[in-house]
Amino acid sequence: MVWIEVNERIELELLERIDRQVVPYTIEGITKETEHSRNTVRKYLEMLETQINTYFDPEDIMLKVNNQKIDYFRSRNFCVQRVVLSILEENLTMNLVEQFLFDEFVSLEQFCQEHYVSHSSMRRKLKKVNEFLKTKQLRISLVERTVIGREEDVRHFYYQLYWSVFRGVKWPFPHIDRDSILQAIDTIEKKLSLSFRPSAKEKFAYFYAISAIRRKQGHTVRLEIAISEFMKTNPFYKPLKEVIGQLYLGKQILVNESELLSVLIVLQVTPGIEDKISPWNSVLLQHREQNTSMYQVSQFWIHSFEHFFDLSFPEENKDEILQKLIRCHYRTYLLRHDIDFIPHYKYSDELRDTLPIFNRQLEEFFTFLQKSPYKETFINKEFLFPRYALIALKHLNLVEKEKQIVLAIETDSSKVFEDLIKEKIVISFGGQYDFKYVKSSEPHDLLIANYPLEGADPEKTIYIRSEINTRDWLILGEEFAALIKRKQKK
Repeated sequence: MVWIEVNERIELELLERIDRQVVPYTIEGITKETEHSRNTVRKYLEMLETQINTYFDPEDIMLKVNNQKIDYFRSRNFCVQRVVLSILEENLTMNLVEQFLFDEFVSLEQFCQEHYVSHSSMRRKLKKVNEFLKTKQLRISLVERTVIGREEDVRHFYYQLYWSVFRGVKWPFPHIDRDSILQAIDTIEKKLSLSFRPSAKEKFAYFYAISAIRRKQGHTVRLEIAISEFMKTNPFYKPLKEVIGQLYLGKQILVNESELLSVLIVLQVTPGIEDKISPWNSVLLQHREQNTSMYQVSQFWIHSFEHFFDLSFPEENKDEILQKLIRCHYRTYLLRHDIDFIPHYKYSDELRDTLPIFNRQLEEFFTFLQKSPYKETFINKEFLFPRYALIALKHLNLVEKEKQIVLAIETDSSKVFEDLIKEKIVISFGGQYDFKYVKSSEPHDLLIANYPLEGADPEKTIYIRSEINTRDWLILGEEFAALIKRKQKK
């Protein structure tokens, strides 16, 4: 986290901890769970307390740090991103690159004076940031007063920065009229018969504003000729070209055809933007007819996945899968690197915890992809890995393979009673596990019985009361969780 100052990082960490915990924390409790000392935890909790109680209404959010416990309240209609913004809005690195974007940077000396930071400290900070940015083919240049790199990557850098910090809480471009941009997006939406979800509209507005600012400064996108020629056959190309010149901050797009085409690509890869009239089949058909590199690499992914996992996607779902893959690969072609500016939820982390076997296999598969002839497409693992997982999980029953529990039930009652037990188990645990029922004479993971069974394996047998009391349910839950953990470690 080279972007975030120590105090910002600790405040964000503490905010995340106390917001997700229902039972009140204590300072000692947080100290035990973190690498911080008790004094550090208390110091930054009190800083967070001041931040929250100074800038927000106690009816929305409240934090009070006591010796015994930490009192925290957040109303259901208050967005925590507002607190995140209040912590990060004065971030040094963000403020520096923001001055570049808005042509406000004069010198590092003046910047340091304005932000009460020593010149040497800021130099060291920039060195660390540039060491990280080098891996993304970007660089902050004080001489040229800008972020240097491929223009698509620079714009994506700014988009990720602003969306991570502001995320719709506040419009971060004071020199750009948000309402005018939203009107332009409404026009695009109507002319192209597209449907924007609210989040997609806001994200596209950020992209549109950043692109307009960069174009005004003379920075332009330069797409490869092959991509440009293909995009000109896109069914959305002509209507977008007709309308884009009339739009706010859009006229300069016509100076460079690649600028228009980059807008078109972003329209097709932003989640939450859909075609209302003719689904994306028209775009898929283009790729198939022209056998484009995007189509080839997406087909390669499907064939390789099926071979690697020894599974087959349903034939009736393959066009849908191809559409999703082509959109993913389009996006990683245009935007090859993603940057984590602040800690945030990642499905990849959840996948590692909930489906560790599949996660390990997918890691191995991704290594294979990155060594394939199409390795350039698979550079952006941060973006692709969770999306590949979600595509696979939607169309293949991978959860069943990893979280299946084979149960046998033997009671001294009728089959109807045993069916009732099965139904109760499914109601209580069906969302967590996939249950398969067999006879006690067949191979099974666990045997549930309400009377002593001669010859039963004690390691696999759970005895319950006929009514299945509270203790029985606790034991079943513990045994199911322990069984799956053992399976996943193999």
